[in-house]
Amino acid sequence: MSLPIPVMSASRAVLHKESRSRPTLEPVDAIEIPQTHPVRIIADIYEELRRKCEPQHLPAFDDLKPKLASELGDYCLVLRPIEAEPYIDFLVVHRGAKIPGVELASVAAGERYTEHVLPSLAEERLMELASCLALKKSRLSLAHSARQSSLTVKVYRAVFPVWHAEVQQYAVVLAIAPVYTKVAEDAAN
Repeated sequence: MSLPIPVMSASRAVLHKESRSRPTLEPVDAIEIPQTHPVRIIADIYEELRRKCEPQHLPAFDDLKPKLASELGDYCLVLRPIEAEPYIDFLVVHRGAKIPGVELASVAAGERYTEHVLPSLAEERLMELASCLALKKSRLSLAHSARQSSLTVKVYRAVFPVWHAEVQQYAVVLAIAPVYTKVAEDAAN
């Protein structure tokens, strides 16, 4: 005897679809971000490392880290995936000091990424991180900061999947900076 398969009614499906928030991450190409913006510089560095990898591999965080040693690292979170409810979250391995909102809601190593992200934005942001890791593709976007203390700040974001030897697993580097941010040209060197 087979059990009946529950079917969502059309009206319930519409309500379910409407209850999901609209996407807040607007995809952009690197060329749309000013060349002196930290997210663009980090994206260019990452892509250069990616070109040097064999197609099935990701850049090693150890290769990226020295290039972020200057001011660029201040705009990055390094996150590793962990099991969580309902599905996945990311544990902070490193956080930069210049990420919007950290001055009021600091994110420390060992905390979950979602601990300081608005709950209404958490699902979309987790999906972004997880999909970049699963597909082994970077993603750049324009959005409002997800931190409760800086919601009105428009930011460029980038997610870069990497191999993180220290934790022996894949991780992501999340670069975030307000759209008006510029860094010195020597920061890329």
